Amino acid sequence: MLVGSGAAVAAEEASRPSSRESLRISMATKILDSEDDSGLEEQEVESVQGTPTRVLCEQVVPLLRYLDRKAGKELEEKNDALQGHLTLSRRLHKAVLQLRYDAAAEFQREFEKQRAKIEAELHSERIQNSTLAEELVQQTRLLEQCQIARMADEELLRRLHSQCDELRAQRADAELQLVEFEGDNRRNRRRVAKRLDSFLARSQDAIANLEAELTAVLRRLGLRNRAED
Repeated sequence: MLVGSGAAVAAEEASRPSSRESLRISMATKILDSEDDSGLEEQEVESVQGTPTRVLCEQVVPLLRYLDRKAGKELEEKNDALQGHLTLSRRLHKAVLQLRYDAAAEFQREFEKQRAKIEAELHSERIQNSTLAEELVQQTRLLEQCQIARMADEELLRRLHSQCDELRAQRADAELQLVEFEGDNRRNRRRVAKRLDSFLARSQDAIANLEAELTAVLRRLGLRNRAED
């Protein structure tokens, strides 16, 4: 923008004649006007022919015209140069703007690409965090259930230990009672054995008596041989 404005100002300054050239042109114009006036007043001109002023005017006017043409040519060349410079500046400015636009578009595309990538990563992280949160909830519930089950197992183990202790005590009592019972049983068995021995002895005596009586009867009946058979 600054280059374009500077070129425009330079072009305007170049299109304007300098103060020195304007002074020369105004002087030449005055001289030409004076020549026109002298043409109208031919008699006065003829009267002053050959004077130094006339000779000086005839020498200066062609010089001024030459300088005027040269200044115009230089102005045209400067104007052309400034126009070329202005055109080049405009092209450069346009190229710079195009480069800026391309760079901005490329930056915007890269920004959108990076933003899409970051959003995808954030979405993936959100899904992972949600999955991890669900797994954490499940693990927490399982841990609570395990703790409850462990407490129940510990309570059951304490009860079993208590029952085992009670059973051991009951077993010890039963063993003592068994020992006492076996002692009593031995005494009872001894008594029964004595009674059985006495009964058997009496029975054997009775059997012997019965056999003797039976033998006597058989003898009396004459069936001794059969009885022996």
